[in-house]
This record gives sequence, structure tokens and C-alpha cells, in this order.
Amino acid sequence: MADAAYPDIRAVKGRKAAKTFVKYDHYLLDSSREIFIDDSKPIGEFLKMRAMVATTPCSSVRAGRLVLPGEQYVYRERVSTEYGKKFTRSLLKDLWINEQNDESFSDFDVKNMFASPSGRAKFQNVTQMKRTGVQAKKNYDAALAILTNIYKTGGNGKIPKDIDRLLKLIEKYPLKADLYHIHASLVPLSKRQPSYLKMYEQLKYGNMDDHTREQILLGLPYSDGWRLMIGGNRLLKRIYDFKPKIYEVPDSPQQPNPATFDEQLARAKKRERRKLKDG
Repeated sequence: MADAAYPDIRAVKGRKAAKTFVKYDHYLLDSSREIFIDDSKPIGEFLKMRAMVATTPCSSVRAGRLVLPGEQYVYRERVSTEYGKKFTRSLLKDLWINEQNDESFSDFDVKNMFASPSGRAKFQNVTQMKRTGVQAKKNYDAALAILTNIYKTGGNGKIPKDIDRLLKLIEKYPLKADLYHIHASLVPLSKRQPSYLKMYEQLKYGNMDDHTREQILLGLPYSDGWRLMIGGNRLLKRIYDFKPKIYEVPDSPQQPNPATFDEQLARAKKRERRKLKDG
């Protein structure tokens, strides 16, 4: 049970349900009647203890461990830390969950934002209301302003490239809110390899027509330079070059092995050029 001024959303037996995105003053444990203080902090204080942006590779209490698995060379890049990803992901997901429930938050800004020790975003003095298009846009605009300021400050004025693409997506494509909290820039380092494999499997075996698959391939950023970009990471290179079922005996000598990403992309581009030429 938690004490806080928040919408009267009641659980079983008239109890108020504690919300994960709310910064409460304290929690009361019914079994022992003990009171626990909420350990989340105002975002300004949190940023003094934990970094949202850091230069790779690094390993520190403030920034966490930022070392890419399989990396053979040292790239000095400004990237979002795991704390930054979690704060961003949880903030955007809260707004998305509101959308699914046909709700919006009241107006908020950085003064309403807190973060748990792990980086989970929390709100204080913010209420839920019936969703309107205007209020939903205000919520995302507020989130965009907060995140832009945090990443600019942490990055010494320079926002990490992948986070910058996410922020531009929020700014320019309001109808793609479903994609914000699952954006590739917010995937934890520990899950990058499984995410890469999942993307490959969905494109290779997903239930979609050839045209849709080709449009996805043609729209992938950096597709022309992938082979060079992953050359310094032995794990990504092995995944990129892997051909499923390559060790199975073909039904006939003429049967080709399954195409790699590179081959699929080359074919898609060739067909696209042919369409433009014929059109």
C-alpha cells in the first residue's frame, strides 16, 4: 500500500493500487506495519550520481559497464548508458501504456520527474485523465524536451547518434508512438545479440509479403556499410555471415544455400532500380 495523491484507482477490497510510475512519499507494508521511504530521487540529483551518457569503453559506478561483447577495436563514442536507456524506455513506455488505456497525464516537466536507483522513470504530482489528442501530444512533447535536455547535457552538447534518431522519430512521427519505447537505441547491451537474431528471423521467416520485406530492407540505416561497420566485432560478423541450414544436404546440386542479409539487400536494391528504370 502506498500513500500519495493520485487518481482514485481502487484495487481489491477498496485498496488503492500502487503505480510503478508514481513517486510516492512512503510505502506501508501491511504485514509488519513498517514504513519504507521511496528511494527514487529528483532527476537532477540522480544525474549527479549516475551518468546518462558516457564514452565507450568504460566501467565505473557512475556510468556502469559499457563494453561491447566481441569488440576487437576501441571506438571512442558517446553512447547512452544503461541508466539512460532505462529512464528513457520507462518514460516512453508509461506514455504508451496510457495510450492503450485511453488516458493521458496532466501537464508535466522536468520538475515532476524522478528516477529510481536503477534508472526507472517516475512521476510526482501528475494525474491521469481521459485521453485527448491535444493532451497526448503535450505529453510526448514534454518527454521529448526532458530527454533532449538530459542527453545534450550529459553528452556535452552532443546527443548520441542512435538516441538522436529516436528523438527525431518522436518529433517528426507522432503516429509511430508504438515504436518509441522499443527503439533499437534502448536495447540493453546484454540483449543486443538476441535482438539482432530476432530481427533477422522476423525478416527471413516472418509472415509478410515480399514487397513489405524489401521495403524494410531498403529502409534499414547504414545498410550499405554494415559489412565494414561490423568488421571489428567477431560476434556480429559471425551472425551477419551466418546462413541457416548451411550444413544440410540440398535436395539437388542446383539448390542454392539460403541468402544472407547482404544478398537479400542486393536483390531488393536491384529490383528497386529495375522498377525505377521501367517506370
